[in-house]
Amino acid sequence: SYTFMAIAMAGILGNSLGGIILSRAHPRIVLVIFTSLLLVQLAISFATREDSLGLSHTMDHDPPKKSVLDSIRLQFSDLLAALNDNNISRPLVW
Repeated sequence: SYTFMAIAMAGILGNSLGGIILSRAHPRIVLVIFTSLLLVQLAISFATREDSLGLSHTMDHDPPKKSVLDSIRLQFSDLLAALNDNNISRPLVW
């Protein structure tokens, strides 16, 4: 599928870019760059809603204000429910 091709290309490009940066930059700078990229990715993943999975929820998704911990718990429970679906878990295990 296109998703797996995109993941493979990202892995190849990321490893190549990482090798080039490691050979030219100080290791601490590389650590700061890649740590900041991971933090941005983590923030985006926590902010993304997974409505496309069609999961049933016991609580309302649009309260006026939710704490960060509640959002993390909700995202984690959505992840576990998605991983229990064979259409999602089988390709991941493969």
